[in-house]
Order: sequence, then structure tokens, then C-alpha cells
Amino acid sequence: MSLRFPTLLVSRRPRQVDVDWTDARSWLGGAPRIGAAPWPRDQKAQPLLFVVQIDLAEVAAKTGKTPLPDKGSLAFFIGGGSAVVFVPEGQTTTPVMPPAGTPDLTECGGAAEWRTDLEGRPLFPYWPVDFAVLDITPPASDEDEDAWEEFAAD
Repeated sequence: MSLRFPTLLVSRRPRQVDVDWTDARSWLGGAPRIGAAPWPRDQKAQPLLFVVQIDLAEVAAKTGKTPLPDKGSLAFFIGGGSAVVFVPEGQTTTPVMPPAGTPDLTECGGAAEWRTDLEGRPLFPYWPVDFAVLDITPPASDEDEDAWEEFAAD
């Protein structure tokens, strides 16, 4: 029997006056905390845009045992391609700013009035997130099970 990943709802935290969000472990936008990992690039060597970082311990606390590791985090990037970077536990302390040549956010659905960092590099708006498990059972399918087993074997 293989482990199933429950349906996980990721939602922005509500705004709260005088609350420091800088210690959030999972967030949308802003800058990733990817440690020594190189910034992902597309096939043309152009830097991808960071969109979200998910702390796997927070996910495990909500979902219980899943096929994912229960420590570390996943950083997701989009643009002229996409990438997911696994960041081992303990390497997520310092934000890493986008490298020179990162494309304008409007190329990937951003708004022209969104802020950049102090050096003018593009960042999606920063917003911490919370998780909730939804009690939704996906339809059973032998085809889905075969695909999952093939993926898990790699």
C-alpha cells in the first residue's frame, strides 16, 4: 500500500496590525531562503522568478506521514520554465535575492506597480501562508496508481 498525499489548502494569512511576519516558515513571494543552492534558470540561462517556499515540517504537522520528507523546505520558481529546489533543514535562515537579469514580473502575471528590492530586482509581494487539510478523497484510478508508483520508484 502506497502513501497518499492528502488535499492540502494553502492560504494567505490574514493581515494583522503590528505582527512581524519575517520569521514565517512558509510564504508566497518575497525572496527565497535556498542556502547554498544555485538560483534556478531556464534553458536560456535566464533566472526564474521565485513564487513560494513551503516548510515541510509545517506540512507534516498538518498532514501526518506522506511521501514527502518531514524536514527541510521546497522553493518553487516559474518563468521561462519551472523548478523546485529542495532546501535541507537549517539552510533557510538568510533570504537570497534574485540575480541580475531576472525578468520583469509582468512577464509572469505580475503587476507593474509591485515593488522591487533595493537594487531594483523583481519580487512578488511577500505573504506568509497557513495550511489546512481538506477531507476530499480523490477518485480511484489504476492509471493514477501506476503513474505514482513509477514516479516514486525514480
